[in-house]
Amino acid sequence: IKECDWSSDVCSSDLALRHALSEAQRQEQLLSARVEEQSELVTMLVHELKTPLSVISLAMGSSGAIPEVRKRALSAMQSVQELIDRCAQVAQLEHAHINAESILLLQPIDPMSVLSDAISLQRHPDVIDVNEVKPLPACVTDTQMLLLILRNLLDNAIKYGATDTRVRVYVEARAREAHDGVVVGISNAIGRAGKPDPQRLFDKYYRNSKARYRSGSGLGLYLSKRVAVQFGGELYLVAGDDVTFELWLPCSPPESPRALR
Repeated sequence: IKECDWSSDVCSSDLALRHALSEAQRQEQLLSARVEEQSELVTMLVHELKTPLSVISLAMGSSGAIPEVRKRALSAMQSVQELIDRCAQVAQLEHAHINAESILLLQPIDPMSVLSDAISLQRHPDVIDVNEVKPLPACVTDTQMLLLILRNLLDNAIKYGATDTRVRVYVEARAREAHDGVVVGISNAIGRAGKPDPQRLFDKYYRNSKARYRSGSGLGLYLSKRVAVQFGGELYLVAGDDVTFELWLPCSPPESPRALR
């Protein structure tokens, strides 16, 4: 802003006008970003729901549908439900953040118990190997949210890992920044989708272009990262030859709510 040569009143008015204009431009940019985000969501939903809904329509329209077709229909319906649930979970989390609320119920839990539940809910639990390093302390976290994160990581490892390979899971006690905790690592050999971009993999709607042969929302890792941060944990990609994610869980509750990133 150039130095004002007018009277002080006129100068103040000019500064106020410039400030108002700057604020209006900022609000317009925020609105534009929100509209673009909503457009991306609609586009993603249309793309991801089209295939499973077509399968369901085909199966239900056949009077003598064979078991294999019905199986595909049920799988497609599950994909639709998972996508809808994921979108609802993101909306709930972001609404709570905006209104300074908490949707987490923090309590001491056995991480192996939740991991076992997550594995049992997978479509192919038989391809998962678990290595537990005892003893393991209890973790302070939200059971349902931890289950959500582990299910998502296991599902990704099975879907995108190399064909005919196994998913490796390890659980061990590990301190982080002088705080006791437990790490759950989930690793798979690199498959057709390749490695995710470490700079973008936790971004909302991000999906590796090579991974689009599989249905997905681009919301799973985004949601998992934000939830982990909220209960004082960390979710990160480990450098290496395989695709390995580690989830660090604290043994004590966070001192204060942590900012969402």
